[in-house]
Amino acid sequence: MSSNFLSNKIYEQLQEEVKNGYVVAHRHSSLPITNYTYSRLTEQENHWNHITMMTRGLIVDDNKRIIFNCSKKFFNYNQNFIADSVYNNLKNHYKIYEKLDGSAIWVVNDEEYGLIVCSKSSFDSEHVKWATEIINKKYLPASKYFYPNICYSFELIWPENRIVVDYGDEKSLKLWGIKTQDGRIIELESNEIDTSWFEKPVFLGTQDDKDAIDDYLKRTNVEGVVLKGKNDSRIKIKSQTYLELHRIRTDCTPKRIFEILESGKRLSDYDFPDEFIDDLKEIENKYIDLFCNLKDESILEAKKYETKTEKYIGLNKDIDSFIKSIIFNLRKNREIDSLIWKKLKSSINF
Repeated sequence: MSSNFLSNKIYEQLQEEVKNGYVVAHRHSSLPITNYTYSRLTEQENHWNHITMMTRGLIVDDNKRIIFNCSKKFFNYNQNFIADSVYNNLKNHYKIYEKLDGSAIWVVNDEEYGLIVCSKSSFDSEHVKWATEIINKKYLPASKYFYPNICYSFELIWPENRIVVDYGDEKSLKLWGIKTQDGRIIELESNEIDTSWFEKPVFLGTQDDKDAIDDYLKRTNVEGVVLKGKNDSRIKIKSQTYLELHRIRTDCTPKRIFEILESGKRLSDYDFPDEFIDDLKEIENKYIDLFCNLKDESILEAKKYETKTEKYIGLNKDIDSFIKSIIFNLRKNREIDSLIWKKLKSSINF
């Protein structure tokens, strides 16, 4: 079996991750192909393994043939989960590129299905429509610009897709990665295939350019840098200014996390930027612990009055009004979580 087919074992493991909610499968509307992308739950729980790492927009057809072989998930340099192999591959040799503040777009001119344009997790998103508009304007006929069975990874820059960095009216696709369908990496600087017609991220230097990273991160209106080492290993480093603005724009605050929990949902129900996940998870766990402790204490206090009448409890000025509410709700089999969250909220200085 060709190496650009998933083995039965890998395919079964992939379907198991889908079943458990760690990978999301997005089906094409007309073609027998599926996009597999790691889920928010994977990010929240740091459930990273060889399957979730490879599903950053992996596209496979019904015969298990790999249509788009995406680059593996890569992390911010300070995230908790970064494999030792990534550090080893970056240890002595890496290239430095600007980190673009756009959205990932995959393009492959497949021998069987033709030109396929996809975002990280969708075949028909707004991002795909914008990317297709650029391709139709600049890169037709597709066979001239996109070689058969080559997986092109782009960053989409589009005015309505602004995240933090302001690119003005720019509409572009910038090529940052190339692989064959069987997973072989083709370097951007390689002459193996012609990519001269594509825009690319700015190359800033190598490990020998000691000040390249710091100098770039001091600039305004930039996201950061990507360090690329052997075997396509990558780590991204974002500027402090960008992180501060991104946190504000995405409302990654303790108050927001509290409100999510108060509404009965969890962090994993929302799509927060990956650079904040570890911090937000810590905040979530803190609030959950506070909630559980207060709930246990409140129930324990309420049990002291199990034999007392409602009249006694209602007239007793020594019983806190909050505990009275807990007692009456428990006696009527009503939920008390909303009372606990409300009480807890009054004690937290956001």
